[in-house]
This record gives sequence, structure tokens and C-alpha cells, in this order.
Amino acid sequence: MRKTLAIALVALAAAFGPGIAARAQDNPVDASLDRVLAKGKLVVTVIDQFPPFGSVDEKGELVGYEVDVARLAAKHLGVEVELVPAVFANAIPYLLSGKVDALFNVVGIRPDRAKQIAYSQPYSGTDLSIIAAKATKVETVADLKNLRVGVSRGTTNEQITVENAPEGTDIRRFESDADMIQALLSGQVDTITNSASTVVGIINKANPSLEAESKILFRQQFNGIAVRREDNDLRRWFDTFLYFVKVNGELDAIHAKWFNAPLPKFPVL
Repeated sequence: MRKTLAIALVALAAAFGPGIAARAQDNPVDASLDRVLAKGKLVVTVIDQFPPFGSVDEKGELVGYEVDVARLAAKHLGVEVELVPAVFANAIPYLLSGKVDALFNVVGIRPDRAKQIAYSQPYSGTDLSIIAAKATKVETVADLKNLRVGVSRGTTNEQITVENAPEGTDIRRFESDADMIQALLSGQVDTITNSASTVVGIINKANPSLEAESKILFRQQFNGIAVRREDNDLRRWFDTFLYFVKVNGELDAIHAKWFNAPLPKFPVL
């Protein structure tokens, strides 16, 4: 029987030409999940300068929403977790070079990025806003002209500012959110583009006299766990994991812990 089947497969391959073998060679069985299970460790990036998503506490330990979700994923996977702190500009290069297995790095879901990486379903969200001191007049996007606007390099904040700011806007790029916030505090920039719900409190705690506030809401951003495009097996596992922890309440509990609010309603990816 096996011999007959083998002969039939050879005949089928001959009938359709060498294309079948070539496609099989180009599309080997995805072993990304098995790779993580075999090494017994999930290596991920987390942001370390953007509380409450991720920061370093007084003990020098990584803490935050992304950190707790990454640890929960490793727990359900049955492996250890290794957290690699990374600003966003470094995160995707770390992933593509094989330094990490996945990004838990507030990675906004965007079609242009999907040419490089693959996303899980959304598990967090944030707003993209123009933020400035109360005294800084910004009522419309047109008011950004001749102002200095700070953005973090390689982020959706940078992209949306470039797309919307009028000609004449002085866009200044920084390597991290912390550097960008410090630039606003020190007067190097007049406004920044970031999450008002996340950073306004940080800014006003550091300098209450600014009375920083959201001037313009560009849009909501939803974030997914990012993996390499070819790692479909691992991506599907993350989708299953997120479905499970949304249903059983574990993800909502983590969100409430760090944001004092329930999970937002996520769009379907």
C-alpha cells in the first residue's frame, strides 16, 4: 500500500512539474512554537521608559502592563521568560535579527509595519495626542506651524505627526519617549505627540507649573504582540493565549492594576 502511494505521489509531482517540490522547499513546516518550547524560554522585548506600560522601579526591576502580560504568556506556555528592555527604535531590529522571539513593546498595529512583522490580535490600546503646556496655544493642527514638535523615532507618533503637521512645523526626533518628555520639560520643544492618558500625569508631576494637557486627539492606537512574519505557529499561539486570558479575566485584572480601568473594546484583527 505504501509503495503504491509513493508511486502515486511521484506521478502527481511529475504531472505538475517541479513546482510542488520547490514550493515545499520554500515553505518548510513552521517550528517557531516548538523552538520556544525546546529552549524552555520566551525571550521578549518590553519598553522600560513608558509607564505604566513599562518602567524600572526603585529596586531596578522591570514593571508594568507589558511586563505582566509577557510573564503571563510565559506562564501559560510553561516556560521561563527573559525580558529585554528596548526603546521602540531598537525593538523591531532585535526581532528581525533573532535576538528575541516577540515584542511586547506597545507595538501599534499598522499596515506598513506588517510588511516586516506579524501581529497578534490587540491586547492594549492608547491615544495619540498633541500634548503641550496649558499656555501653549494649539487649537488645530494648523497651529503646529512654526512650533517645535517632539516625537519618538520610528513610532506611530512620529508617523502621524509627519502626515498631519503643516509645512513649517519643526519636527524634532528623539530616541526614546523619556528623552522626548524631558525635551518638553526643559523647553527644547513646544509640544510632543504621545499618549495623553499615559504621559500628562508624568509631565505634571515633574513640573506642575506646565499644566500639560491634551490639545488634539489624532486617533486611538491598538497594539499587538509582534513576531517575525514566518513565525505563524507562535503568532497563532499568542492569539489563542489572548483569547483565553480575555475570557477568564486575567488580562482585565492586569489592565485594571496598571490603568485603573477595564480593558477597552478591541477591534477585530
